[in-house]
Amino acid sequence: MHKISADYILPVSSAPLKNGVIVIDDDGIIISLSDRNNFENAELQIYRGIICPGFINAHCHLELSYLKEQITEHTGLVNFIIEFLSKRDDSGENVQQAIKDAEDEMIQNGIVGVGDISNAVTSFLQKSKRRIEYHTFVECLGLLPEKADEFLDRSIAVFHSAKQLSLEASITPHAPYSMSLELMKKIFRLPENQTSIFSYHNQETAEENDLYTKGTGGFLDFYRKFNFQFIADRIAASSVQAHLNIFPEEKRILLVHNTFSSKEDIEFVMNKHKNCYWCLCPNANLFIENTLPDFQNFITYNERICLGTDSYASNKGLSIFEEMKTIQQVNPGILTPQLVSWATLNGAEFFGWNNLGRLEPGKKPGVNLITNVNAETLQLNKNSIVEKLF
Repeated sequence: MHKISADYILPVSSAPLKNGVIVIDDDGIIISLSDRNNFENAELQIYRGIICPGFINAHCHLELSYLKEQITEHTGLVNFIIEFLSKRDDSGENVQQAIKDAEDEMIQNGIVGVGDISNAVTSFLQKSKRRIEYHTFVECLGLLPEKADEFLDRSIAVFHSAKQLSLEASITPHAPYSMSLELMKKIFRLPENQTSIFSYHNQETAEENDLYTKGTGGFLDFYRKFNFQFIADRIAASSVQAHLNIFPEEKRILLVHNTFSSKEDIEFVMNKHKNCYWCLCPNANLFIENTLPDFQNFITYNERICLGTDSYASNKGLSIFEEMKTIQQVNPGILTPQLVSWATLNGAEFFGWNNLGRLEPGKKPGVNLITNVNAETLQLNKNSIVEKLF
């Protein structure tokens, strides 16, 4: 049994505990939360800093870990995709080691649950070891409407491979610019997907909004490069407003990136689709587009905000804590307890992981220690670090 105390404990699902104590058994299951006055100091492990639940990485691409330091920064999404496609090759000898190393890094950084994108089975063996809780989003894409069934069959095969390993999985659309309307509709009609959650790359670049508001922008050059004729069949006030009606209203949808989502877009989505969550990946946004979402636009829906790292193709590390630091650096008014809820409980609730995301008796959520913070305000700084305790 372990009795651990810190300046603050953030259970997330209840009020912060100043000088609190969390009692944990040897398996990491929480027994109780209490006040330090109920214990003798000699029986406690006392830390300076904040204790919080393990983090949820709501958006990652573990299978792309071999692309670490291989893609050029700040080129914009269209050029990023072109370079990515030229370098994507999961047949190399280092692929499996890169996947394991990436998972090791996430565990070291206090991540206990991951929403992971898969286009192939490459990461499944590692994920089947269950060192982290995973939901695998089998990502489907394909622009040619006449080949929608062929594209979907490939994803179904990957999905069944995941299920054979008892991996939690669903088939999900990639992004509006990479698939036909027919394919997107077929995904949501799949019998395999009727109890599923979904992920969707949304408004990661201004070029995406240009495509679906005016039929212009850099994606047209991208399509010409691959001899595809764009059909302007989805024109609206923005990309997300052009596509939201396709998503089943009763399903939980994770909109990822949202770098160029306006306040009007967010209100439109939340008025039309009550089950949407917003995943922010700020360090990937800086890597690709060298810009960030307007975080204040999302604050009204605080309980629907999650955090993700994206992949090593578009990030220098896989750390939810570093994403938190980036957000607070540009928005000091977003306080640490709020960021911790984005990094823990909100993601756990989206994925339905009732054992994660909150410090409560009987649960095994992982326990992180955040140090080098302001003792009064709990503000983070460039020297703040996270350590996994359990």
